[in-house]
Amino acid sequence: MSHIPTASPTPSPVPALLNQLIGAFWGASVQHQTHLAQISALGLTSLSIQMQGHISDEPLTLKALTDRLLDIGGSPDFTVTQPRIGQTLREILQADLQIQEAGLPVLNQAIETLAKLGDATTRRLIEDVLAGEEAHLSWLRNEMSLLDRMGEALYLSVRVNASAAA
Repeated sequence: MSHIPTASPTPSPVPALLNQLIGAFWGASVQHQTHLAQISALGLTSLSIQMQGHISDEPLTLKALTDRLLDIGGSPDFTVTQPRIGQTLREILQADLQIQEAGLPVLNQAIETLAKLGDATTRRLIEDVLAGEEAHLSWLRNEMSLLDRMGEALYLSVRVNASAAA
């Protein structure tokens, strides 16, 4: 029986997709952690606690994405997205809002790509990530709306811990 040469398989685009997401999440994590520190330094304890609740899953997300990359035989080869650090409270919230808004289409596109490739496991992982990102985005939109409607002075007064104000 003769051996018929076969074309080498086309490499999967999934590792590149995961590396793109890992780089974006590292950049977002740096931005969020820096903003959390700034908000804490301003004494905005209530806001700091709420923000921490929305970003506490970032290390777990990064680990899950990296684990999946390694599980499918990929290797970490990502570029960390440049964080955008705000200087005022409004800039901080706006920068975080923008990074969340920009991330949703990327995650949705990744989900569509993974569905077409038949990679249900990675698709499901990204769907779970998307759900968390949507919740964070909703919270940020609400905070920006409150800031706009209340004005900065009143907004700050309800976000400062009473013991920190004394």
